[in-house]
Amino acid sequence: MANNAGQNSKANSPDNDDELGRQTTWKPSGPEDRQEFFLPVSGFVWFYPEEMRVIDHPAFQRLSKINQLGQAYQVFRGATHKRLEHVLGAVDVVQQMINAIAVNAGKAVAKKQADRRDKLSLIEERFVRLGALLHDIGHLASGHTLEDELCLFGKHDEDERLDLVFNEVDWGTGAQTERLAAVIDRAYGHYMPEDLRKGGLTPTDVIRLLIRKKPKDAKGDYDGKADRFSKQQLTLSRSASIRLDVCTNLIGNTLCADLLDYIHRDWYHVGKPFEREDRIYQYMEIRNPKRIAISDDAQESHRRDHSDFFVLNLGYNIGHSPKIRTDGITAILSLLEKRYELAETVLYHKTKLAAGAMLGRALFELWSGSDARRLPKILLNLSDEQLIDHALDHATEITAKESGERKNSADAAIYLLSKLKSRSLYRSFHTIRHWDLPAGQKTKLTTQFAPKGDYSGSGAANRNAAARELEQDFELPRGSIVISLTDVKAKIAEVQILVNNEINTFAGYEKRMVEEDKRGLSGGHLEAQVQRFSDLWRCDFFIAKDVLAELEEKAPNKLQLLRAVIKELYVSPSLDATDTDLAMERFAQSYVMQENRMGRNNIQLRPPHLVAARGVEGTGADAGQPHYPGGARAIRSFWITDGSK
Repeated sequence: MANNAGQNSKANSPDNDDELGRQTTWKPSGPEDRQEFFLPVSGFVWFYPEEMRVIDHPAFQRLSKINQLGQAYQVFRGATHKRLEHVLGAVDVVQQMINAIAVNAGKAVAKKQADRRDKLSLIEERFVRLGALLHDIGHLASGHTLEDELCLFGKHDEDERLDLVFNEVDWGTGAQTERLAAVIDRAYGHYMPEDLRKGGLTPTDVIRLLIRKKPKDAKGDYDGKADRFSKQQLTLSRSASIRLDVCTNLIGNTLCADLLDYIHRDWYHVGKPFEREDRIYQYMEIRNPKRIAISDDAQESHRRDHSDFFVLNLGYNIGHSPKIRTDGITAILSLLEKRYELAETVLYHKTKLAAGAMLGRALFELWSGSDARRLPKILLNLSDEQLIDHALDHATEITAKESGERKNSADAAIYLLSKLKSRSLYRSFHTIRHWDLPAGQKTKLTTQFAPKGDYSGSGAANRNAAARELEQDFELPRGSIVISLTDVKAKIAEVQILVNNEINTFAGYEKRMVEEDKRGLSGGHLEAQVQRFSDLWRCDFFIAKDVLAELEEKAPNKLQLLRAVIKELYVSPSLDATDTDLAMERFAQSYVMQENRMGRNNIQLRPPHLVAARGVEGTGADAGQPHYPGGARAIRSFWITDGSK
């Protein structure tokens, strides 16, 4: 395999110096150079010297401070394992996948199959291993919570975040550190294929293209016009030296190194380990949909094309003796089911969602608006625990120096963070499930609280504005209500399978079988699982435990009215703005009557002439009065207290 690395014209030149300053001839590192770590689940995992240089970099070591499952440890107390453990384990998994492909390629050689494809070259192996090692390098403390559940900023694997991590020099070590990109380029320069080098790509470019989320347009398709790396993307996609589809799908897809590690590791640390099933590796191959014709005497290294695919070969179900590998199908479905269970049981547990919503609102109170884009840089060197302490310190500084709204926001953040730090987690007092909503309301609510593809903070702004209006309408402490909307992306089985010598995604194959009124492979399992993922959609309104206890004991009618307002606004809203106004006015009347009955005499309904035209926001005498996101008038716009206008 050393000859593969020789595609780099400089690979064998004497341009390296040893410790005595003598020039030496470069050669790829080998088994004798490896270093091992012992990991839970994996056992001993080995790494090449080039990988160790990356592992020892502060940009990578920071992953040892970031929880793999975010706030899940608040519920599952053993789930304190870190992202560093996962990515190290992913390298072990991807090596098993590489080995399995090599074994199956060897079988194809023995059987003299004309369409057999070459196993991964040494170059591909090294970059795939490095991709598995770095696939989570862009993660921040509470990353999935802040990125996916709360959408405060962009994704960990988008170019903006990768730019930050690859090029940062200040990692809190007390001195500037060499850029991670420079370390990668130097360590892997000898492994670069000549065609990619001539195309202007660096090793860091290759890794970026293997692990990143490509820019997409409004339809969800690749947007080359918006891609700063479109030229590099095109060059790599046309190269047979590093086959893009093969490598990216080994690192990250439905059944990939990422999943095959975390599905066992996360369940292990949650406390519900299950036995590893290695059968799925037996079906891993590299194939080509074009069935490229190559003579039997062609060198194996010539049996490679840029359009090659990584697939799971499930056999064929046509002819007199069908040989579908049903055990392989079962292994896939079992892993997909475990992935769904992890989402249902752990990732979207309501207590975890409460903790995430509390953290999200606290950070929004401190860094809302344009400041939200600064958060990745601020959070870059922080652990999950340090994140809370840093935010508390920042809020305390603000309260000491600022006044007005800025101070009020900081006070609310302190209120939330203090409760989060002491694990005084909020309780759900109203939960909306999509099957309780009229047609179209799920989409409207999602668009308002968690719009897809929006990382400008609009969803977070609307959630926090709605929570703030509820607090003020019902005279509750600022920060006592938080809102979470969980719009779970359906996990489609995008793993590529080979059936009847045709390549398709598992989900695509099943869909085609339904359209052709034929029997598929999963027995409807995949379609049902997509529906189950969509059923995880929920919108929770959480409230501080002490506030809830006081309402339940002293003002149960106020709590009932609070739920009624939420139902009017978000469950079954009136179709007409005037009807909404009438409903909010009735709520205001009920609120004033309840307060009066409890002996409070300084609150009364606002005189009719101070209320603007129905359904018209910000007009007449009501101009400037508070409204909920979406335009509904706040109920306190219908009542006044002594001293108010």
